[in-house]
Amino acid sequence: MTMEKITPDHSQAQSANLIAENIETLKSLFPELITEGPEGLSVNVDVLKALVGDQTVTDCDEKYGLNWFGKRRARQLALTPSTGTLRPAPEESENWDTTQNLFIEGDNLEVLKLLQKSYAGKVKLIYIDPPYNTGKDFVYKDDFRDNIKNYKKLTGQVDEAGSPLTTNTEASGRFHTDWLNMMYPRLKLARNLLREDGLIFISIDDAEVSNLKSILNEIYGEENFEGHIHWRRRHNQPNDKNKMLALVAEHILCYAKNKEAYKAAGVGKVEVTGNFSNPDNDPRGEWASKPWKVGSGQSGSRYKITTPTGKVYDEEWMGDEGTFQKLLKDNRIIFPNGGNGAPRKKYFRMEREAEGQCATNWWPHDRFGHNQAATSLVETLFGEKKVFEAVN
Repeated sequence: MTMEKITPDHSQAQSANLIAENIETLKSLFPELITEGPEGLSVNVDVLKALVGDQTVTDCDEKYGLNWFGKRRARQLALTPSTGTLRPAPEESENWDTTQNLFIEGDNLEVLKLLQKSYAGKVKLIYIDPPYNTGKDFVYKDDFRDNIKNYKKLTGQVDEAGSPLTTNTEASGRFHTDWLNMMYPRLKLARNLLREDGLIFISIDDAEVSNLKSILNEIYGEENFEGHIHWRRRHNQPNDKNKMLALVAEHILCYAKNKEAYKAAGVGKVEVTGNFSNPDNDPRGEWASKPWKVGSGQSGSRYKITTPTGKVYDEEWMGDEGTFQKLLKDNRIIFPNGGNGAPRKKYFRMEREAEGQCATNWWPHDRFGHNQAATSLVETLFGEKKVFEAVN
């Protein structure tokens, strides 16, 4: 039996780093607790105190990161128990006894709290389209006394005086603060509902996309960022003499609760695309091809390749000459144009399907729809225009 030589810096010569393990455990449960500095990862004690209800932490104790007035209260708000109750309404429902869908009417923060007991850790996918911060009419205070009436009043649907509510003007110091205080506890509670392999998608516009990404990095962990999708929501060409850039796209940010668990469960893929055929009856099935020559700005191995017709190409190629010869012997190299063209490498449909094709972060309107088509569809379904805007 041979023994491996263990040096002083070998992992087996050192005891387990219990502090690092504890920090990683805390990070998996509460990503917002962990900060990164010159000495590595550490626990933000003030955040920990806030999470366990310690009222001695003040706003001035906030550490480096995206901070704003009211952040401490927003964090505590997510921890405050709900005093509401979900009341069934079969008389207002369709197919009460058979439907498998659940529609809940109420202030979303209150509802998120009420769902924690039954649905914590059970939700595979959450999609939210929160109010956008226009900078002029964003009013959203959390007050759950008579919450439906309060909700409609505070979102501008109704007003005690019958006039619009406008407190967040462009000159207001709370231009972003009110919006952040609204979003933070909702995103925190939404994370609690997700399964370990769950995902959350959030739509947002230009005004708050950077702030939204910052608080998502804090709550979900920057390592769980899956992607930033750009959806073209308008299919037409806008004309506006007051703008240099017309807004035709919206942002959708995607985060996993636990990226490793999500990968282990099977990352979602889209249907394989490509012009596959099998003109040479290859027993491996349909295939497509791509140039063996490197693309612009890429580097490769340079050597000469002679085609079946005798034409010589002296270029930089995707792989070295030994790799090329193996591919050629395996019938994975073709020469188009009657054997006179530059070499191309085959790739088979079955291989692409086994790998899975990734979605892209650009969602064009012709494939993913646009606002005008959605409005028309809603009008068709309900038989009237602006059916949701008419609610009061």
